[in-house]
Amino acid sequence: YPVNDLNNSLGYDTIQDALYSFATYEGASVKVNLGTYLESVVITKPVLLIGENDNTTVIRNGGSGTALSVLGDNISISGFNISGSVSPGQHMGTGLLLQSAHNCTITGNLVSESDIGVQLVDSNGNIFRNNVINGNVVNLVFQDSSPNDINSSNIVGGKPYAGG
Repeated sequence: YPVNDLNNSLGYDTIQDALYSFATYEGASVKVNLGTYLESVVITKPVLLIGENDNTTVIRNGGSGTALSVLGDNISISGFNISGSVSPGQHMGTGLLLQSAHNCTITGNLVSESDIGVQLVDSNGNIFRNNVINGNVVNLVFQDSSPNDINSSNIVGGKPYAGG
């Protein structure tokens, strides 16, 4: 299987199947193999979602909406290429959305080719390290989301993040 729960050795065809499975418990580590996953992923429980490689483990929405939504606390995401969320209407497509998400860790991801690269809404206490957020219409948006720990190891719009 391309997606595996490392805690119970169960395999899944999609990332969403693994995350919604009754057998994927809070605190589980979910490993995603190389490949392009054409899905809109929603994470609601505290898990560690690990992509094999940030260039070749792709979550691509391929349409409108959000490619990866984090709607819970204590979630970690690393090693993904998150892209392709564009929306030709009122609702903008977002690559990575954190909504009411707290104490999450986002490391080593590439977020590109979306209307909004990364959007934080009512989210705080999150840590961002070594991410590249580039090539989006708008790279980074904060809405009622402070404080978050986003340092200069993150490249936003081609430059180390300097806040603001």
